[in-house]
Amino acid sequence: MFDPERLQLYNVRGGKGGEHMRQTALVTALKERMAEVLVVQHGACGSCRQKCGLANEQKEVRLRVLNESAAQVGDRVLIDLPDEQVLQAAAWVYMWPLVLLFLGVALGGQLFDSEGYALLLGLAGLCLALASIKFVLEPRIKNSRKYVPTIVGFADDDCKERV
Repeated sequence: MFDPERLQLYNVRGGKGGEHMRQTALVTALKERMAEVLVVQHGACGSCRQKCGLANEQKEVRLRVLNESAAQVGDRVLIDLPDEQVLQAAAWVYMWPLVLLFLGVALGGQLFDSEGYALLLGLAGLCLALASIKFVLEPRIKNSRKYVPTIVGFADDDCKERV
């Protein structure tokens, strides 16, 4: 039997063959077709049930999700986001700064033949990447429905979808 306190995030097969990340959440507010939900994230080692103290790590996250299931405030719901979108966004956020950092270092080393200038151009590339993520990528992700989690069903005590 599934224990929702032990594991709140799990993968399921999507309709098109892709993996989806589903997580249980509590609806706290509604606004038009969107809902604000509260998700409790447990630490990575929280499932081992050891007495080391790290097992009690919890973090509450509030998310805005698309409410296509007509959920109401107080409902426990399942929210879904395809893995492909999560991985794509993570790749941009983590890889873009590294690429521009190394490109800046390589370019600085070739143009100026100096480690100091190579480091300076590398840091400039890193700053450019972080600024582009903050001012270009983040607004595009926030305004794109592709990256918005969706309520796909309701979670009962056994964390099974209602029909």
